[in-house]
Amino acid sequence: MRILFVTTVNPVDRTTGGEIATDNIVAGLKAAGNIVDVLFYSRANSKRYYNECISVADRQIEYSDSLLQTSLWFLKSLVIKRAFSTTKYVTGKYKRKLIKTLRKNTYDAIFIDHAQMAWVMEFLPCSVRMYFISHNVESNIYNEISGGNNGIKRYIYKREARLIGRDERHISKVSV
Repeated sequence: MRILFVTTVNPVDRTTGGEIATDNIVAGLKAAGNIVDVLFYSRANSKRYYNECISVADRQIEYSDSLLQTSLWFLKSLVIKRAFSTTKYVTGKYKRKLIKTLRKNTYDAIFIDHAQMAWVMEFLPCSVRMYFISHNVESNIYNEISGGNNGIKRYIYKREARLIGRDERHISKVSV
């Protein structure tokens, strides 16, 4: 079986829990005899990939790396009415690479790794089985941290919980 695995970051880096979990899932799919093409963003200093990895572009991953970039992503998220944690992954480069990859290869299944990648669903063929991998229920996490006295933080986290929750519900309905 040939699988397209759409994710946010390079699983080979294994620098975060999400990357480690993703790498283990990809390794398991490969160990089961599948061909797995992985579409992802890589960190600027990472040049390690699987043979089947397709890096869209180097990308700042951590918000703490740049206050300016993080502020721009937040403003963009307000304008496009999308979850802030998703906005940094929504790019024309990713969309073009995804479409090019889908035209080049025929896939039996597509795995969408993380709710932040739900935005790619509008570009995926309806005839291919989709699987959603959620490392966390993101909306619950944002709801849990939305308490407190700081009104701005409360607004940001409640907004994030609502918007990422919308994506989680949508992707869960259309995936296997």
